[in-house]
Amino acid sequence: MKYIEYYNQINADELRKGLLAYGLFCDRLPPLFTSESFYAYCEKNGFNSFGIKPYDYIRYSCMRNTNVPRLFGIPHPIAYCNLCNVIHDNWDLIRKSLEDHSKQQQYCVSQNSAVYTYVIKIISKYHLGRVALHYYLVWISQYVLLFPYLVLFIEKWVFEVFTTSEKYKKELSDKLYELGIKQNNYQACSFALYWAYKYNFDLNCDFVNDAIDSNDCIFLTLAWVKVNEINDEDGIKKLENHAQVLMSDFDQFWLFIYETLNASLLPGDLKDVKNANVSFIKRKI
Repeated sequence: MKYIEYYNQINADELRKGLLAYGLFCDRLPPLFTSESFYAYCEKNGFNSFGIKPYDYIRYSCMRNTNVPRLFGIPHPIAYCNLCNVIHDNWDLIRKSLEDHSKQQQYCVSQNSAVYTYVIKIISKYHLGRVALHYYLVWISQYVLLFPYLVLFIEKWVFEVFTTSEKYKKELSDKLYELGIKQNNYQACSFALYWAYKYNFDLNCDFVNDAIDSNDCIFLTLAWVKVNEINDEDGIKKLENHAQVLMSDFDQFWLFIYETLNASLLPGDLKDVKNANVSFIKRKI
């Protein structure tokens, strides 16, 4: 099939829902974030109910398979909603432009996957005996520390496929977190915290103060999620205070501040969004 045949299968409403409900957070983040309830809020109250003005965005650093960091941006949800509306309202024109520029191109699937990612995905399809699984998990532990980008694939292709103990997950997470702090790789720290939250164990670290020192929005948000899970009142207070310190740079830390502070302290339209009980954090199952 050609690209245009795929474009023509998508109508404007489906496109807006796909982008706004599922496209705000990239797949390089711990899979804890969602904009589905924000989409539902926008659908109920009107997609064009927000004012138009410039917004800044969250900075997020992610390791490539070459161990070189790559910067991503997480847009402000109001700005992102407005952008999705523009695409929705102009989808026919955009689709026509796409057709003009790609009508001779056949659809193809990229094959740009790194070798270790490929190995992990292939092995996940096979049964491993007790001894083979032991050595495979040892290999995983070593290579995640050598190539931290592999954190993106561990949960889906290792933890959810093979039987792994809580002890193994905790030891891997502790080592990954320690590496992240030493190398200022806060993606590694965030995934370690996410696993600690999802699989119900504690990390051997002072993650609250580490997150505050990092000033990394995603790391801070994961710290907030974890302290609430374990009911760490001192950690909750520290993060609430830090969220208020960051209010002057709200757009760059909107996710952390939004989830941490009461609606009365939030600016503009997000006050109403928070009052409607919208969260960008998935509920724990």
